[in-house]
Amino acid sequence: MKLLEKEFVGRGEVSGVQFTQLDRNGDICLYKRVDPDGFTAYEVIKVQKTKEMTAVFGGVTVNYEAKERYPKGDQWGSTERTTKDIEQAYKYFNEISQNTTPNPPQKQNI
Repeated sequence: MKLLEKEFVGRGEVSGVQFTQLDRNGDICLYKRVDPDGFTAYEVIKVQKTKEMTAVFGGVTVNYEAKERYPKGDQWGSTERTTKDIEQAYKYFNEISQNTTPNPPQKQNI
């Protein structure tokens, strides 16, 4: 499975936004986001996962690898939060990490 990148620039609804992973525990991540106008916020997300699949379009077979991805705006639920305060972001991250990770893996500090 391809892991969610630690740094990336958003596309689509978040075009031009710079995302940087600050911490991760299992499927819960804390990202710093900087909008093109300089606005900075922190987002706690639950990683979305897509399965490996094959599709045929116009007679052409396309293979898609299994991968992790950042949730889109309409996919946010009880595990996604945004704040301008880094301390509050870590509070959310720690609370959500403890409450949603069924088999806690090793904590990864970035």
